[in-house]
Amino acid sequence: MKKDTRFSLTFKFSVAIMLASMLLGVLLLLASYQLYTKQTTDRYARQGEILINTVSTTINWDKVDSYSQTLKTDDAYWATLEAMRRCALANGAEHLFVMKPQGDDAVFVFDTDGTASRYSLGASLGLHEGFGPAADDLQEAESTGSIVTNDRFGWPLSIYVPFTNSQGQFVAYLGVDYDAQHIIDEMWSFIGVLVVEAFAVSVVMTVLFLLILRSLMLKPINAIASAANSYLVGQDAERASSSLIAQLDINTHDQLQSLAESLKAMEKKIQNYVRNVEVATFRAETDSMTTLYNREAFEKRVSESLAAGGFDGYFVFMMIDLDSFKAINDTWGHSVGDEAITACGEAIRSNFRSSDLIARIGGDEFAVFYKSPTVRKDVEARAQSICGAVRGIVVAEGVRLTVSIGVAIVAGTSAHDYQGLYVMADNALYGLKASGRDGFRIEQAPDTDVG
Repeated sequence: MKKDTRFSLTFKFSVAIMLASMLLGVLLLLASYQLYTKQTTDRYARQGEILINTVSTTINWDKVDSYSQTLKTDDAYWATLEAMRRCALANGAEHLFVMKPQGDDAVFVFDTDGTASRYSLGASLGLHEGFGPAADDLQEAESTGSIVTNDRFGWPLSIYVPFTNSQGQFVAYLGVDYDAQHIIDEMWSFIGVLVVEAFAVSVVMTVLFLLILRSLMLKPINAIASAANSYLVGQDAERASSSLIAQLDINTHDQLQSLAESLKAMEKKIQNYVRNVEVATFRAETDSMTTLYNREAFEKRVSESLAAGGFDGYFVFMMIDLDSFKAINDTWGHSVGDEAITACGEAIRSNFRSSDLIARIGGDEFAVFYKSPTVRKDVEARAQSICGAVRGIVVAEGVRLTVSIGVAIVAGTSAHDYQGLYVMADNALYGLKASGRDGFRIEQAPDTDVG
């Protein structure tokens, strides 16, 4: 009877500690989520303002009134709309649009989404109906800076910036909407981390309390602790798959057994989270069209390789430009242009090792960074192979693809930075283009003997 009472007290205290730790975890989760939401909103607001200010230079604000009043378009109108579409796509925005408040309505002049559910030139929408709390601010554009708001159409974040014509008179807002799903995915990933942390706090507090009150439970507790510690030390997938957590076999029919099962569930959640982080990292560093590195990831990894230094060989930096790409888009359309970009990326990739760094750094621009012990022969062979592979690409009848390649070569034992190699390769590229295309040109540092 005494033993049962002692167990009952342990159980009650354990439940109390668990509830207290869960409450603490929930409070931590809520506070962290509020902070994360604010930081996310601020980040997208800054990103949106930068995008808007960039796009605004493509718009002739003196003609916006004419478009909205006459509802007539010209070649400049469609060129502007296409430029806005490209900017939206390149910067991860869902929609870019120009709308002008008129009384209680907003009249749309440009909208990058041409579907029937969006707005064409001259379409109007009630400000209070469409923009909620932001309506009053939008009506006072002359004295208002950028406006950040959540609207009713599924976008968690919209940014509006007022612009004036050449006489300094307010004309219209340039706005951007961001896709809900991308931001929601980020938030759910963050929430998953917080849930795991809150649960871990609850588990640790309960285990410590049981160690004090239940000496008879030391063996299962030690088994649980050893399994948890082995998992924290064994970070790689191979060790995680054979961790002691998965091998726990505790059948005490009390909270310790529940704790063991919870640890197993936590392990699965952590493994799922790690996989999600790896996927998110891949997406953040990868160009979606070619699956090569994007500009930011490429610069970071090249800089890291240069900073490591001490390479008894040569660093090679290539700038590769698809010749006459604008003419391809203009003549055969963007679908053929996209196919050309993708095929060109594959042709470049096929000439390098998986350890070499390859990126799409612009619309029709690629870059490669790698280490080579035999520079001259290696560079010439690779450059000629890339040119030949691209010439053999067929994306549409009558389309002939070629590339121009600028190469920078420096000694691996000297100090270098990304920008210096970029400029050197870029100079080589434009030097080649000045005298012709469909080939390569090599520049090397003055103190570099490339053989």
